[in-house]
Amino acid sequence: MRANSLTREPELQKLWEENQVFKRVSDNNNGGTFILHDGPPYANGDLHMGHALNKILKDIINRYKLLQNYKVQYIPGWDCHGLPIELKGKYIIGYGPLRTLPCEILQSLDQEVRKELTPLKLRAKAAKFAKATVKTQMESFKRFGVWADWNNPYLTLDPEYEAAQIEVFGQMALQGYIYRGRKPVHWSPSSRTALAEAELEGLTFPADVYLEGTDQHRGWFQSSLLTSIATKGKAPYSAVITHGFVLDEKGMKMSKSLGNVVDPRLVIEGGKNSKDAPAYGADVMRLWVSSVDYTGDVLIGPQILRQMSDIYRKLRGTLRYLLGNLHDWRVDNAVPYQDLAIIDQHALFQLESVVKNIQECYENYQFFKIFQVEVLSSMETEMVSSVQHTGEYVDGENKVWIGVSRAEGSKCERCWNYSGQVGSFSEHPTLCGRCFKVIVANPPEPVAAAVIN
Repeated sequence: MRANSLTREPELQKLWEENQVFKRVSDNNNGGTFILHDGPPYANGDLHMGHALNKILKDIINRYKLLQNYKVQYIPGWDCHGLPIELKGKYIIGYGPLRTLPCEILQSLDQEVRKELTPLKLRAKAAKFAKATVKTQMESFKRFGVWADWNNPYLTLDPEYEAAQIEVFGQMALQGYIYRGRKPVHWSPSSRTALAEAELEGLTFPADVYLEGTDQHRGWFQSSLLTSIATKGKAPYSAVITHGFVLDEKGMKMSKSLGNVVDPRLVIEGGKNSKDAPAYGADVMRLWVSSVDYTGDVLIGPQILRQMSDIYRKLRGTLRYLLGNLHDWRVDNAVPYQDLAIIDQHALFQLESVVKNIQECYENYQFFKIFQVEVLSSMETEMVSSVQHTGEYVDGENKVWIGVSRAEGSKCERCWNYSGQVGSFSEHPTLCGRCFKVIVANPPEPVAAAVIN
């Protein structure tokens, strides 16, 4: 468990992908099926911390369900339709590598270019941009450490997806849920397109959980619910989980103009100035996600990331120490519970209580409470002070006595060993006999003082 996360994390993630770890673990489980449906993010740009919060929360749930012996199905999706992608498409010129015009709005385009930008050309450019963005975002999600069926994502521009949408729409029309009427439509003169207020989405999945931001109560959650109720007579999910927005450390909305944007890529890989923007790796970002109460808005910034990094190092060091102590442990080393010392019995009792509480938190999707668990918080000082530090270890016919006792004498300030000789030497009363001999045999050279006129 080395700390060079910039090297080790991509190596591990490549290993997961090449060996199809997610698929193999899921296929080998036999405890039922668990489906977490991925509400598709817009394929219209780079990822932000809201994406990181969303996808990592989903990944924590999926990994827990895998450990609970479920066959986990998690198919990532992307929304490739809508005005944001159309606007991006209008920036794109040519059919080589994607390039953007210096301008940021459609009105800046040359009049002749605007005339030539027919709806079909615009859709083709938008589709090309969306597909390229999907690839970029997919690689970023993988770098976050997210497990998913990356080889078979669903895109809303795929013909199969669009056919399924038409099929669902047809079912709703046959049942009388679709009618022709009049309603106001918001029109954008500059973009020459309608602004959608609501959108049929779908393809409905019989999911166990939907997990998205609070803004989806009037969006993905509602459109999926209405469509499923109309066509199947039941909700498309068993549970809905919502998370808040990501704000800066002061609780302010992130904005480029304010300079308070936290880029997940920079959190992982670091910036040009390693002092101001150190590379923390994906694990520190994932630890942050597990630590926040996502039911409301959450905060992140340089100070919070530094704190998470410190906690991560301590946690990693603790796990490394524990694994080091257990590396040669065998089942026949086990001691019956009734033969354990009282302190060890109490520790096992505490451990069982902690495991139970952690499992309840996972079942209720309250990961931040797991982060706050302190394993030894309830142990009393008297119990710790009365630990028996001596005993006999029996291995067959071999007996080994193990003992720990307080060292006699005082601590030598040079070597930090305890010795009864400390205080015996008038010239060096703080040294033990060994260090005294070294100092006497190699006395320090006198320091010559230079006088400057």
